[in-house]
Amino acid sequence: MSEENMIVLSKIERQLLLYEIFLHFRGWELDTIFEILPTSRRTLQRDVKDLTDAGLISVTFSKKEQAYVKGDKKLEFHGDLSNKYRNRHLKRLHRLGMLICSLDNDEVSEEERYCRENYATCKDVYRKLFPEVSVRTMQRDFVLMNRLGYHIKYNRRIHYYEFYDNKSSYRTEFGVVKEDGKLKRMINDGEYDYPEQYLPIDMMMDPDTFFDEEWDEWNYDESDD
Repeated sequence: MSEENMIVLSKIERQLLLYEIFLHFRGWELDTIFEILPTSRRTLQRDVKDLTDAGLISVTFSKKEQAYVKGDKKLEFHGDLSNKYRNRHLKRLHRLGMLICSLDNDEVSEEERYCRENYATCKDVYRKLFPEVSVRTMQRDFVLMNRLGYHIKYNRRIHYYEFYDNKSSYRTEFGVVKEDGKLKRMINDGEYDYPEQYLPIDMMMDPDTFFDEEWDEWNYDESDD
């Protein structure tokens, strides 16, 4: 694997990939999970707890099967009012998990894209789900989803977001390896990402530089929209 195409996964990125396993995989055996996300059992338990408290999954662990199985509890968000940092993390985890489930784009022709009022983009879906979230936060969420392999492109000229819906074909591997105690993921690789990657590699490697004023494609004022 080329080091140029490897990113270090953050905690929330690791948890969202685990969520994708619970969302799309048929079996949730420990062997399967650890093969795809080579983390420790203790970390897995903490991640499952966060996903549960974020209202994204309802699972229990079967010692007999050495696997997680579907639980019978209703999906509900349970914030952590005793820890404002964890509470903030759970809210963001819930929001990003909802995006993985719900983000969509109307499929339109090249000509129809210029009639913006005639179709809904993934930004419209985002705004309907989270009307209180700022444009800057939405952009950061879209960058993170790109890092996970969900490709969103912004066309500034027509104020159009493109999102490639993958509901008909789910991936079975994420390109994650463990090196020096850190989980890393291969990006810009057709084997592990949903279709083509649009964001430049330097933006993927260091998303904090994403909002540099020199980068014009996504760094726009809300008045432009």
